[in-house]
Amino acid sequence: MSVTPDIDENGTACAGSSSRGYWLAITTLLLIPAILGAWSASVWTPTHDEYWHLPLGLYALRTGDARPDPINPPLVRMWAALPLWLGGVFSGEVTFPAKDAYAVGDAFQRAHPEDHREQFLTGRLMMLPFGMLGGVIVVWWARHWWGDAAGLLAAALWCGCPILLAHAAIVAHDFPATVATLAVLVATLKDRERLHAFGSFLIGGLIGLACLIKFSALILLGITPLCWWILPRSNTVTIRQAVLALAKMLCAWWVVLHIGYLADSLNGQPLPSLPWHLAWLPRGFVHGVDALRATLKVPHPVYLDGEWSLMGFRTYYVMALLYQLPLGLYGCLLLAVFLALKDRGDAIERRRLIALVVVMFAVLIPASLSRNQLGLRYVMPAVPLLILLAARAARQWSDAGSPRRIAVLLMAGLALASLRYHPHHLSYFNEFAGGPERGYTHLVDSNLDWGQDLHALHDYLHDHPADEPLHLAYFGTASPAMLGIDYRFPPAPQPQPGRYAISVNFVAGRPHMLRDLNGRERMVALDEFAPFRFFTPKARMGYSIFYYELSPEDVARYHRERERMLREFGGR
Repeated sequence: MSVTPDIDENGTACAGSSSRGYWLAITTLLLIPAILGAWSASVWTPTHDEYWHLPLGLYALRTGDARPDPINPPLVRMWAALPLWLGGVFSGEVTFPAKDAYAVGDAFQRAHPEDHREQFLTGRLMMLPFGMLGGVIVVWWARHWWGDAAGLLAAALWCGCPILLAHAAIVAHDFPATVATLAVLVATLKDRERLHAFGSFLIGGLIGLACLIKFSALILLGITPLCWWILPRSNTVTIRQAVLALAKMLCAWWVVLHIGYLADSLNGQPLPSLPWHLAWLPRGFVHGVDALRATLKVPHPVYLDGEWSLMGFRTYYVMALLYQLPLGLYGCLLLAVFLALKDRGDAIERRRLIALVVVMFAVLIPASLSRNQLGLRYVMPAVPLLILLAARAARQWSDAGSPRRIAVLLMAGLALASLRYHPHHLSYFNEFAGGPERGYTHLVDSNLDWGQDLHALHDYLHDHPADEPLHLAYFGTASPAMLGIDYRFPPAPQPQPGRYAISVNFVAGRPHMLRDLNGRERMVALDEFAPFRFFTPKARMGYSIFYYELSPEDVARYHRERERMLREFGGR
């Protein structure tokens, strides 16, 4: 980290002549998430939404139909399912058109009872290149602005960020949308530094690609021009040039959108006609956005720090970031903020930081005002930007004193220490939150328990056979029976002696539906499994499923304590 970059006339750190050891370190750091991601992908059960994402991609490739789940564009799903489709993998007996996403996922699991997880591993491996690409973009960006040491620090922070590592290893839209957002911002940065005739076309095309990955990327249509205007510039741009650039961007966005929905248009899927002011957009795209808007109006129970709300919490995502990012990242971020306060007279640095903060606010504020707060994944584009800001702690490394160098190295090591929880990256909580063991006291849903540890439960039950029946309340969508787990739904409303496996979401109080492919269903009420917070699990499957063996004495002790508390608090 001792290479000093050259600085051009705009204050940009030039590439310089870094040593082979430097690039070996960068490559090694960026390969670690890919290796660990492949490992995690091989052991996790298909997660809650992933259960239908991959089968829907295969279904869309076979039929050209994306209607079973229109709230997400089909591109990522189809990309993940591409090797399955090319290999002739059967998607299952599905009527056309499919009833809904569950029907497609269920048909796929019925068709692959023995190799269901292996099929998902194939799809997950298709997602790992997004992780490599995102890391390369962040490293390039940090190095471009602040030099070689900042690039190396960005690589270490990227490698040591569990939420990025986890979501890069599953078939879902959130992480690819994050990488697409980074690509749009970098293209905007380069175009602002050196105006190019085709730069606006590239930016617009990338925004179109991001919108084909996830509908929330529409926000880039507003963020990108604002970011373009704020970033440092090397030449004067007239109003006419700016308007022309915006028109080029919108034109390229429109063309890419239509290309993305070309198969839908050619197949002539019956979709509602569009009002005149939206007729210039693909029908499938508008239908999907409308379906997403309707879905977001449906209230969901939101959990934060032991409280439930149907209105959401304004601090939800701020606290989620505080709980789920490594403390080493925050240490670097605090140091970077301190250095920024010392450099207040640097106009170029000021513009750079303002642009990054504006983008983060544009991601965080709308999500914080929403009632649909089910996971940090909804604001994932903010995480790489925080890593980029934290990497600024290593700028001007050759002039840094020993205290700053030691602090940066310690913080980078602390961030990398989060990998000790492998392969449970999806359930990671930092030391401030009490670690993954205490995660369910702060957040639930995809922040902690997305159904990823059902195979671990299967392995545990195989190694610890018992004659008593298992009462299972599993939050995920994959069928436990298909895995060979013999179980029944837990009795209600009070616990009885016996064996129980309860997903952490339910222990925390999450209401949801228990279901299986054999037609069994049962609704779980809010806080129905609260009594299990009284008992100590005998075993934990990762950090998402608690296994209990309750004796008559345990249940009696629970009832005595419950009666005592009722007397003490007057029945309230």
